[in-house]
Amino acid sequence: MTRLLIISHDIIGERMAGVGIRYWEIARALAQDPALQVTLAAPSGSTADSNFGGQFMVYDENLGGLSQAIACSDVVFAYPDMIWRCRAALSQFAKPVVVDGYDITLLEHLALDYPAVGLRERLTWHAEYQRMMAYVLERGDFFLAATERQRDWWLGMLAAAGRINPLTYRADPTLRQLVNLLPYGLPDDPPTHTRPVMRGVIEGIGPQDKIVLWGGGVWEWLDPLTLIRAAAQIASRRSDVKFVFPGVRHPANQPAQTMPVQQQVSELAASLGLLNRVVFLGDWVAYKDWPSYLLESDIGVSLHHDHLEAHFSARTRVLSYLWAGLPMVLTRGDALAERMAQASIAHLVAENDADAVAIAIEDLLSQPRSEISAKLSTLRSAYHWSKTVQALRSFCLRPTRAPDRSPQATTAIAELESTPATESSADLRSGTSPPALHQPTMKRSSNLPELELAQPASFLARLLSPLLDALVFWWLKKMVLQQNQINCSLLDTLNSIQAAVADLAGQQQHTHAVVMDLAVQQQHTHAVVMDLAGQQQHTHAVVMDLAGQQQHTHRVVAHLAERLTDAEHLQTDLIAEIAKQ
Repeated sequence: MTRLLIISHDIIGERMAGVGIRYWEIARALAQDPALQVTLAAPSGSTADSNFGGQFMVYDENLGGLSQAIACSDVVFAYPDMIWRCRAALSQFAKPVVVDGYDITLLEHLALDYPAVGLRERLTWHAEYQRMMAYVLERGDFFLAATERQRDWWLGMLAAAGRINPLTYRADPTLRQLVNLLPYGLPDDPPTHTRPVMRGVIEGIGPQDKIVLWGGGVWEWLDPLTLIRAAAQIASRRSDVKFVFPGVRHPANQPAQTMPVQQQVSELAASLGLLNRVVFLGDWVAYKDWPSYLLESDIGVSLHHDHLEAHFSARTRVLSYLWAGLPMVLTRGDALAERMAQASIAHLVAENDADAVAIAIEDLLSQPRSEISAKLSTLRSAYHWSKTVQALRSFCLRPTRAPDRSPQATTAIAELESTPATESSADLRSGTSPPALHQPTMKRSSNLPELELAQPASFLARLLSPLLDALVFWWLKKMVLQQNQINCSLLDTLNSIQAAVADLAGQQQHTHAVVMDLAVQQQHTHAVVMDLAGQQQHTHAVVMDLAGQQQHTHRVVAHLAERLTDAEHLQTDLIAEIAKQ
């Protein structure tokens, strides 16, 4: 069984951006293989649900725990930045390293437009990036890109680093064993609508409104402002089209993910009178709710500027639209946009063309949805995660160092580099043609002295030296393996303790919640008792008041009875007096 360590540099949990989703889904797909033991490592604040299928660990900002995880793995799969940060641990082991090259950071940073960041800071970052890439290109054994264009990028980088050489070419003339593809994928199961998320939930979006979705973050290399301007045009002609940006900022909500264009989107929508009326900006949505957002939408949009980042990009949101069967409006220039257009499920527009975007949206809204959905099924199946991870799965089932990074190749290269340059090698550097290859003839020179027989002592030393070296190497290898087993056992114990602590913390939180709930119920009961006591006091007061009124009434009745008796006596006296007369 191969132990695969997948290191995510992005948050894994309830709310994930494209990178986090990529590592989560890759880990889930590979964990289904019984021949692989998958461990997913993610930064602090990450969580994993119970249906993962592999092991999960969290590392802190100092990469705590990753060194032992690397020691207990057979293959490490990570983004270039994480490989650079883990270089101290990786240098201790000759483990195969797989480089995830789907996100070309250099081109994203070049596309950033931060007025507050000066040229010196940009050049400092670029110099650090160059050092990082030099190490990654040197250390990597297998490189994975998301598209054929990205693969061309990595082939060029590796050629410049000397990694495309007779050893790697002889092993595989296609170089697929050195650089292959791991596209961004889609869940194998179709999306399901679990609950209302926009219609009838977001104030201003009616049950019959059409929804245009900006399905992802707002980054500096994208062009959301053109969509806002197109929304203004459409809103002047019809009132039933709404534009939703469900996640403007990165879910980690760190300063590094805050970009000027995010504020510009809000300001432009407000200045055009569209904000919270036609254009709706939201927080990042939970991953489990993402299918519901897609299925409630009518059109998916992804727009970008014309630059190098777009040429090599692999837009994850485009694949989300594909998963949900959404027709699309995309800026031309990237590989996925061209593929969607070839399948007749996307309208391509030029950059910064709000008129073309508005026309494309209204045209797609007028088409029957069923015609577009029928074109998607074949294309969707090619991007299922179970298929896109095949190159990584195959490598992990037979992990090995790159042909030019094996111990034998490393020794041969070191010896070659230490050999003084000869006249023929100088001719090669100067560009002249090398001499024809031929078999050298064995000719004894008269200037060579006669060979002397080796002395017994030196002969014995030469005989025993390789045996002693082999014995020492075998002993050291055994000690290293034993130490690795001990380290792995300790790591498993620490992971078990961490899981137990997390479980206890969860139970404690649950107990605390129950206690707080009981306290609230007790307070409510006390309030009800006090209210009943108040009502009882009020009832008692009413009863006493009624008793007082009853006594007063009794006195009045008694007084009236006395008056009536007096009246009867008076009447009797009057009758008697009249009778006498």
